[in-house]
Amino acid sequence: MHRIFVAALVAAVLIVPARAADVPVKGPVYKAAPAAYDWRGFYIGAHAGGIWVDGDFTAIPGGTGSATGSSFIGGALIGYNWRLAPNWIWGVEADFGFASADSATIVAGPGVVQSELQWNAHLRARLGYTMNRTVFFIAGGLALAEVEQFLPAGPARVSNTLAGYSIGAGIDHAFAARWVGRIEYLYDSFSEKNYNYVPFGGGLLASSYDSHTVRGALIYRW
Repeated sequence: MHRIFVAALVAAVLIVPARAADVPVKGPVYKAAPAAYDWRGFYIGAHAGGIWVDGDFTAIPGGTGSATGSSFIGGALIGYNWRLAPNWIWGVEADFGFASADSATIVAGPGVVQSELQWNAHLRARLGYTMNRTVFFIAGGLALAEVEQFLPAGPARVSNTLAGYSIGAGIDHAFAARWVGRIEYLYDSFSEKNYNYVPFGGGLLASSYDSHTVRGALIYRW
């Protein structure tokens, strides 16, 4: 009897681990890391913000003056992004915006001349560093602006399209699969240009402009 009990015990010791070895063992469960946001491709959007304009004027013959003005600005943009490296993108972007930034200055000769920046446009290259759904970028390129000058009390108006350069920086954040929010700053500089102010009393009026823009944008990617 004793021998039978020992044999049964030995058999149990050998059989139970063998059966346990056949039971599948669950390992740790790992969730797949979320896919990195893909910033490549076309996008379109609308922008809005504020613009501040500084102007310097020299009348020939006459004197000198300066002026500042500000207004709301809003418009549209379109662009395209390429991947440059795992965390870097570069792209091109064009935009157009309407404004009404008035300024006035006193210049000998024509007297008080008022100017108004009516619209501006940019064609810029962008370089951005991506952190999944967020991009920190810098941008620079061509700036255009339409500036109209006139006497506050008279109908005479002189309008010119100015060309200069633009530099800036901003942040894009993708808050949905195809929707991106942006905030950015732009500095535009327009070299001196001569206006014929014969309608204002004769002579030339040389003027140069700088502008500062802070704006937000809502962008759709496809």
